[in-house]
Amino acid sequence: MSLQIQIENIHCLWRLNNKMSDGNTILSKWNELKSLLEVLEHDVNKNVRGVAAAGIRVRKGLRSVQASTKELIKLTLEADKSKKEDKSKE
Repeated sequence: MSLQIQIENIHCLWRLNNKMSDGNTILSKWNELKSLLEVLEHDVNKNVRGVAAAGIRVRKGLRSVQASTKELIKLTLEADKSKKEDKSKE
């Protein structure tokens, strides 16, 4: 299975789980991020052995990791803000 298909599958699973509560959504996003990194590990090893195409796949995958990281940061900030607002209402 190609790297792009694996990444798309991970994103689809995350979108399905996105309807969960904040805590579960954050954990789901974290698991997605870990899965993306695991998928990339094989291509990183290939690139180290000199396979240039694997390096291209790694860089593309790292852009997806970067995007997922930004989404995770956004989710955690929103959850923290929501919790802070809930405490201030009490």
